[in-house]
Amino acid sequence: MDEEECFKVAVVGGGLAGLSAAEVLSSSTIFRKEDVVVLEASSSLGGRIQSVSGLAPWPVEIGPEFLHGTQNSSIKKLVDEMGCVQRELNFHILPILTFGR
Repeated sequence: MDEEECFKVAVVGGGLAGLSAAEVLSSSTIFRKEDVVVLEASSSLGGRIQSVSGLAPWPVEIGPEFLHGTQNSSIKKLVDEMGCVQRELNFHILPILTFGR
């Protein structure tokens, strides 16, 4: 990024939400792709989504494992559009432990 470049929108964070927001904004009728910049503090995009080597003989994907509240969820819609493999898990009610007040 050149010091003299000027953007109309800055999306802070290159995780799933930030990248999705940048995609929506840059494909809207209000902004052009050149108007939107994603600012990410780490050296890679994807937030908690990462490929890790050394845990197995192949790369292991780690990061967000669960989608909560899938009705009318923009994240669920994005996952469906991307064709990600999904599996429904049925959990029994788990006890919640609280510490302190």
